[in-house]
Amino acid sequence: MYACAAPAPLITTSLQAIDSRFDARPDSATQAIVARYKPLLDARMDVVIGQLAQALPTGDYDSPMARFTTHAILRYAQQADIPVDFSLYNTGGLRAGLPQGDVRLFDVFAAYSFDNDIAILSIRGKYLRELAGFFARTQPQPMGNAELVVAQDGRATLRINGEELDDDKIYRLITNNFVGEGGDRMTMLRHAVAVERPGVLFRDAMIRYLQTADTDGTSANTTGRDGQ
Repeated sequence: MYACAAPAPLITTSLQAIDSRFDARPDSATQAIVARYKPLLDARMDVVIGQLAQALPTGDYDSPMARFTTHAILRYAQQADIPVDFSLYNTGGLRAGLPQGDVRLFDVFAAYSFDNDIAILSIRGKYLRELAGFFARTQPQPMGNAELVVAQDGRATLRINGEELDDDKIYRLITNNFVGEGGDRMTMLRHAVAVERPGVLFRDAMIRYLQTADTDGTSANTTGRDGQ
């Protein structure tokens, strides 16, 4: 014989808006902690790390900020002697643009707010063909040194470094670990035959690029995606 289990308790949920109403009665202990560290953090975040000739707003995969990012990470790889064929980023990872003129450390943290690190994938062309088809069905993502063309019938063509994809060739892709692990439904990237993680935050790579690169030319600020 089996005893009847008691019915599971009914669980109810509700949404609680977190808005300015909570500012009316701030917690004094929390305020004391913030007051202690905020001046130090502000001084750190206000440090100017580079300059840009024009503002880089966010938007879709072809926005100035997207172009800049995929261009900059390619240049970072070149400076670090990391051989890669193309770059890829996700528009959802670009949380803000960068301003014209002085770029502060705060601006870079606001733009690249996730602690994702750099990943270099070695992957066969046939899976990049799948990636191109996925972009054609959904929406493209920012790429550098690569060109995606979608025909009227929906067929997608991806050219890397100006050349047609070779299904059997191994390509080297630099991206962030979120994308490299198949994030934003780019699951075909999980078929990489090798993944390198040099231990560098993507944001730190952007900081290093802004500190060392000549960013007052038009290539980095407007048409920064190589090959597109």
